Amino acid sequence: MLRKWRDEVLSNPLAYIIVGAVFAITIARIYVFLGGNTGFIFDGITIHHFFIGAFLLVIIGILSFTLSDHKSKSNLLRNPLALFFGFGFGLVLDEANIVLIGGQAYTLAQYYSAYAVSFEFGVIALLVAWLFLGAYLRNRNKVNRRKRNR
Repeated sequence: MLRKWRDEVLSNPLAYIIVGAVFAITIARIYVFLGGNTGFIFDGITIHHFFIGAFLLVIIGILSFTLSDHKSKSNLLRNPLALFFGFGFGLVLDEANIVLIGGQAYTLAQYYSAYAVSFEFGVIALLVAWLFLGAYLRNRNKVNRRKRNR
């Protein structure tokens, strides 16, 4: 039973999206903590990792639509694309404060505020709950179908 759950969770692209998002948030937070800026500065213009994440989301979204083979159940690109999509999502999620405060400049204290961190972990927790609830419901439906077919 536990093996079926594990296989169900690991076959779901949402698991890879969660891993990518957590990895991106961790990398971004460590980078800023070690003294990096919250964005890259080119010619006096700060490009926050929010925009890099949004760019990744668009590119991966386009790739997932154009490269996916809807006739094949085992798509080799699905999980790697989900991982990169999660990385982009994590970068966007990490700077959600920019969107929530209307694009105004904010300080590192706001970047590390309990509100910002709670929001990120809350979204990740909802995704994890959704992943496991979906695995549970799919597994339960399979068991119910087997019982009805007896």
